[in-house]
Amino acid sequence: MNLFEIADDVKTLMLLEEQNQEVNKETGEIIIKEEDVINSLREELEKNFDNKVLYYRNVIRELDSHNDLISQEIKRMEKLKKRNENIQNRISDILLFVFKKLDIQERKYVTGEKITYKIIDSLNYDENVLKEKYLEYFKTEYKLDKMKIKEDYKKGLIKEGITIIKKENITIK
Repeated sequence: MNLFEIADDVKTLMLLEEQNQEVNKETGEIIIKEEDVINSLREELEKNFDNKVLYYRNVIRELDSHNDLISQEIKRMEKLKKRNENIQNRISDILLFVFKKLDIQERKYVTGEKITYKIIDSLNYDENVLKEKYLEYFKTEYKLDKMKIKEDYKKGLIKEGITIIKKENITIK
């Protein structure tokens, strides 16, 4: 008998107890009919339950242990990911430096890959100044419509709340 069957049997027992109750009209005492049968069922259920409790206690402990291992593995993988991102950033920084200092704009390779270097305009936004006109609802949060801001800036419609930052970029395709 599994835990779910025991739970169903307990519900059945409770219903049986409820249906076999009478109130003595003279004393107000609750009298349970077939009390011996109900007590026998209760004892059997408790015995089955006690046997299952020990088993499920072990299942819960094992699941806790697995969850701890999973948490440790997640932390290990996050560290590994961060390490790889740092290596990737350092390599990109070195490529940017070399391309810039040697004044190389693009390199094509036999493998079909192409590496390009360019300086792009990136806008630094002051959200407090721009939010009234460019704020839009995106999924579950509000974000500035950066494409519209960039277009309006290029048209000369925005004078405050924006600065241009020159960013170097390496693209590997």
